[in-house]
Amino acid sequence: MNILIASECFRPGGAQVFALRLARALSENTEYKVYVFYNFKDYISRDLVNKIYPKVRLLSPEIPFLLDFCIRKFDRLLRVMNIDIGVREKFVGWSIKKIISKYKIDIVHSHMFKSNYSFANALVGMDTPKLVNTMHGCYENFYNSYMTKQGEVLLNYPDKMLKTLQRLNGIAYLTEKNLEVINDLSPNLLRNKVVAKIYNGFPDTTVDQGLDDDTPDVTQRSGLVFGMVARGIAEKGWQIAIEAFLQIGGYEQHRLILVGSSDYLSWLKHKYAEHSNIIFTGHSDDPIKIIKNFDIGLLPSTFWAESLPNSVVEYLSCGKAVIATDIGEVKRMLNYEGFSAGQLLLIKQNSIEASDLKEKMDIYLQDRDLLAQHQRAALNVVKQFDMKICLDKYLKFYGRVVNERW
Repeated sequence: MNILIASECFRPGGAQVFALRLARALSENTEYKVYVFYNFKDYISRDLVNKIYPKVRLLSPEIPFLLDFCIRKFDRLLRVMNIDIGVREKFVGWSIKKIISKYKIDIVHSHMFKSNYSFANALVGMDTPKLVNTMHGCYENFYNSYMTKQGEVLLNYPDKMLKTLQRLNGIAYLTEKNLEVINDLSPNLLRNKVVAKIYNGFPDTTVDQGLDDDTPDVTQRSGLVFGMVARGIAEKGWQIAIEAFLQIGGYEQHRLILVGSSDYLSWLKHKYAEHSNIIFTGHSDDPIKIIKNFDIGLLPSTFWAESLPNSVVEYLSCGKAVIATDIGEVKRMLNYEGFSAGQLLLIKQNSIEASDLKEKMDIYLQDRDLLAQHQRAALNVVKQFDMKICLDKYLKFYGRVVNERW
């Protein structure tokens, strides 16, 4: 069987990282030929790709650079005028058909809406290859943006989403929230689809617990180390983490490490520059090296599309207790087979109160036995994200889609 893993881009992000990890796992553990497609040649972090899957066979639309530049500019102009034609989409569709034919693709497995939409368009009227998708949260995020007119608004998004979903043969999802937007749009749409809940897999669910001596600014420590790794957007809760940290008694004895990069985080770094124990590390291609120095991982997120946060699994894999928002699948992520590895924050009126996070931080500061218990439990809880389990479930999922026996 020949499988094409597809994503809009390969910049840092949970969906993109997992797509590469799954492609590598399929290539190394099965006899399948695995190819990886992305919509935009320039939307890629080579460091990220080389770190996760250096031998990947990358494919992208065959559009000459100058022509691609002009088409994108023209499409942007049309969107400003509320004209939804998508000239580039037609070129992408032609390239997709060539790739499908050349590599004899049996299954296309997409991980982001825009790549899924491209394949759904290109494969209209074709029974093969089979088209499947993993719902990482972008469907509902685009839907929310369309309804609220905030963020990236795709023209005629409900129609595009419906057209895409109708072409799908199978849907994998991470949390029940992923399916709500589908049921709201078309309650009967899932009846004739292969649907499976499959957690993202991680190749190394436990890592060496030793501290990383290569980061002296982080490891020169006293007290507890709280830390956070996430995309550099406000909705992830960076400001709340800082405010809560500054509210805890004797915060000067402790450290807060913030791993991420954006203009927003640069602004926060400048705003809190007087606090030497709040450390902004910038972007890291290997956040595990820094997470190993945490005692407690934080994610006070209110991000609409939060499903199965990558950073929470990374915290757990390093044996760290977690304080995170009860959003998406987080509650189940922290509890597994009788083990509990953290505390949950509740969203109130679409926000997290810094005082609520401070209260959870205080619990660990005052009860070190509970902290140690949750840290030990983390190494058991994280087992549910083992790539072997994930791969086995996806092989069965593919088998159901193509009606093969397993």
